[in-house]
Amino acid sequence: MVLYSALGNSFTPSENGSITKVSFYVKRINNPIGNLIAYIYRATLVGSNYIPLDNPVGTGIIAESNLLDMEDLIAVYNLEEFTLTSPLPVTTDSVYVAQMVVHDATLLNEDNCVFILGWASTGNCTGNGSTYDADGGWVGRDIDLSLLVDAGVTRLYTCAEGIASGSLKDVHPPRILTIISSLPSVGIHGWDSDNEGYVKGKVDSDGILQTS
Repeated sequence: MVLYSALGNSFTPSENGSITKVSFYVKRINNPIGNLIAYIYRATLVGSNYIPLDNPVGTGIIAESNLLDMEDLIAVYNLEEFTLTSPLPVTTDSVYVAQMVVHDATLLNEDNCVFILGWASTGNCTGNGSTYDADGGWVGRDIDLSLLVDAGVTRLYTCAEGIASGSLKDVHPPRILTIISSLPSVGIHGWDSDNEGYVKGKVDSDGILQTS
């Protein structure tokens, strides 16, 4: 099992504004101990995918959020909000990357971890997924990860509504375990390979996941 310490999705804002929060659909597996944080970066195109413009690592962060305690997560997929410490002005002519990152952890392994919901293919929404590990650095992935970007009450980006056709595929499980897949359907289907089963639901017009 491949472990990563950060993952997220690129996005282009639908209008100019100042981002106040980003959100991901995540769930807790057993009892991870530590904190998550969201960072926003400007994006750079490598091949066909965007990754954070962040070299050396840590120098490209243009906004960060409050910390989120992993112990406060629940055991089913839920929309978790990361409020930025300061609003970030963004424009429609730029591409950005929002990453959910392991800020610190005292217990985090394959049995005690966090999953993020998304699709094991691109084309479900604009943008693409990316991951980070200490050996390989930032890597663009042919996946789409759930992401909502808000400027106050205005939504600037949504990667959560509906789902496109795709074949069953496990996405590289990171420390924030991304075991995700897509099927032809309306709604979101997540394949949990550890538990050999699906988590599925449909995101309504307000971006709220209705599980079934």
